[in-house]
Amino acid sequence: MALLDGAKSILSSLVRIAPVATTFSMTMCHLDQHFLFSSFRSPRTESALPSTMKSYLDGILPFVVSLEFTSYATLAANIWFTRSAWGWYAGGLLLSIVHLFNAPYAWKLLSRLQSEEEDSLDRQGTLRAFLRMNLLRILVTDVPLIVAVIVPLL
Repeated sequence: MALLDGAKSILSSLVRIAPVATTFSMTMCHLDQHFLFSSFRSPRTESALPSTMKSYLDGILPFVVSLEFTSYATLAANIWFTRSAWGWYAGGLLLSIVHLFNAPYAWKLLSRLQSEEEDSLDRQGTLRAFLRMNLLRILVTDVPLIVAVIVPLL
């Protein structure tokens, strides 16, 4: 019986800490995008943007998608299992879902940034639009989401 209680305790701890890990990882990915893509605002580096974008997205996209779904699952599990803090986790799940509302717009911008046919002036405008959208996403969804998953642990 003690072994079963210990296993439940470990599982409960993992379920509670998982949203923190996925949220911080997603936020770091978004900050990484901001800093990486900001380095292409110079005309000297802008020509390398399409090939860099393709490599970056091919490498990071599967990781980001797996983080998103892990985040949804662990937030939902915490809503179910952590009755005392279900509101924080429900808010976190809502923020995670709201985060997806800009996905079609973000994907459109990322596709344009990968295009070899986009001229330099258009590419710079698209890059500025993506950086604005990404910073807004960090401030409006990522930062509150971090709060929503940390407060229940305090």
